[in-house]
Amino acid sequence: SPKIARLYGVQATSRDELLVAPFDKVRVNDAAVAADDEQFLQRIARALYGTAGPAYRKNDPNHLVFGEMYLEGIHPDGVLDEAMPHVDLLLIQPVGNRAAKEPKDHFNAELFDRLHQTYGKPILIGDHQFSYATPEFPSTMWTQYPSADEAAAAYGVYLREAISRPYIVGYN
Repeated sequence: SPKIARLYGVQATSRDELLVAPFDKVRVNDAAVAADDEQFLQRIARALYGTAGPAYRKNDPNHLVFGEMYLEGIHPDGVLDEAMPHVDLLLIQPVGNRAAKEPKDHFNAELFDRLHQTYGKPILIGDHQFSYATPEFPSTMWTQYPSADEAAAAYGVYLREAISRPYIVGYN
């Protein structure tokens, strides 16, 4: 308790005080806090996948297990380390690259290559699109292009970049 209170900057001298302490001023950018959070996430993932993984296999042995969809770039390695023994593929939701100069630059080849090399799992790209403004919807989610034609062209380039890698097994 004292270690947690010190690390997270809360006033607590016992477990009971820690349970009711406000954690509204945590220094989330502090390296020690981030490292502790990552360790805690890995422990949660170990408990989750260690329970759910064998249950999936026992109760539904003839189906693929996708696991969770991880947002591109926000998938702690410790969590993936715990998940990968229990899932059949890695499901990643791309976020796009707002700084991309060319449509091909939206596909983060370095990240996808690293994930595949590290975990040896096929990858499914999920929940992704390129959008364009319309009079009815001038502001949209995802990477927005000025016209439907430009969005379609960018989409085609992205897909070709993705499927040029044999470990990308699908796109949703």
